[in-house]
Parts: sequence; C-alpha cells; structure tokens
Amino acid sequence: TDEDLNKICTLGFRGEALSSIAAVSRVELITKTAEAKTGVSLKIHGGEFFEKSATGCPDGTTIIVSDLFYNTPARLKFMKTDSTESTLIIEFISKIALAYEQIKIRLINNGTILFSTNGKGDKYSNIITVYSKTVGEGLIHITGERENMSLEGYISRPDFSKTNRKQQIFFVNGRSVSNRIMDMAVQEGYTERLFEGRYPVAYLFFKIKPELVDVNIH
Repeated sequence: TDEDLNKICTLGFRGEALSSIAAVSRVELITKTAEAKTGVSLKIHGGEFFEKSATGCPDGTTIIVSDLFYNTPARLKFMKTDSTESTLIIEFISKIALAYEQIKIRLINNGTILFSTNGKGDKYSNIITVYSKTVGEGLIHITGERENMSLEGYISRPDFSKTNRKQQIFFVNGRSVSNRIMDMAVQEGYTERLFEGRYPVAYLFFKIKPELVDVNIH
C-alpha cells in the first residue's frame, strides 16, 4: 500500500536498474528455485536476448556482469582508470559488509580475495576482516538509545587515531551516509583527546524509525 512508502527498510535496488545494466554490458543470469531439479541460464548481450539453457546450479540467483559499456564507447571513455574504479567499488562493498553482518560477502579483485566475511552477524568480526586486526584492537564498543533512535558502534581509543576521516563510517538503517554534522559531532567528542590534525576511527550504526527518514536522499 502507499503506507509502505513511509517505512522502506531496504536499499531499494530497482528492477529497471538491472535492465539498464543489461543494456550496456554482457549479462548472464543463473537461477534455480528450491523445487526445480535444474536451473536456468539466461544470457543477454547489449540488451538483446542471446541464449537460454538449462544448467546445474544451487538454489538462488547469480548475476554476472562483464564488459561494461562495451557497446557504448562514448560512455566508456568517461570511466576512470581501472585502479580508481576498483578503489571505489572496494570502498563501497567494504561498507556494505559492515552494515549487513548477517550476509556472507566475499570481495575478489583480479583473482585476489580481498576479504570474506562469515555472515554470522558479528559487526566487530567484520571490521577486523575488512579493515585489519590492528584497527580492531584500537576500538571501543558503544551503544546508546533515545526516543525513535538507537545506536551501536565502535570508536577508537584516544591513543589510536588517523590522519584523515576515511575510517569514520556512518550508517542509517543499513545505508551508508556522508554527513557533515556527524563528522563534527565525532570530532567534538575527541576535542581534548587528540592532537590537531588527528582523527578518530568511528563505525556508527544508527537505527531510526523509517518514517523519519526520506529514502530518496542517498
């Protein structure tokens, strides 16, 4: 119903987004229901149906996207270098891995496994897995609650800091957000505890009543 629009708690991947991706790449979708004996492989190249066949596969759906923008050279030339694009992807997936600790996520770059979370619902374990044991050893677990909002997080001890804010990562209802007010609040909390030019590490997970958040802002 229209009331559901006020309490959306997913990241909202739209169906038409997959169609748009398929139009500018080579896509293979492999899917199987629990009841079916075999799965189905569907290949689409540049938005055009290419091949459909039966295949052996586990229950669930796998989507493989390759050769992005191969058929739209004008768009391809606006892509940055491979290293820059992969860095952006790594940063994003790393955040997703923290926010969805109940989902097992493995990130592979050029054949190298960068990390693999266990999907057992442990935020701290995922922080160590994604950002290193050294980072984890410098963190303090915090929780808080007030009307309409709760907070869980891990923040650094005053003797453990960074030269930038890259590891100040905030989530609202599972969505990674950048917010100047949050940045300033964290910095203010450490005002008398850190030297100038040093920044704390903070992974903060806010849960807020969904009707108080505009899901179109992201």
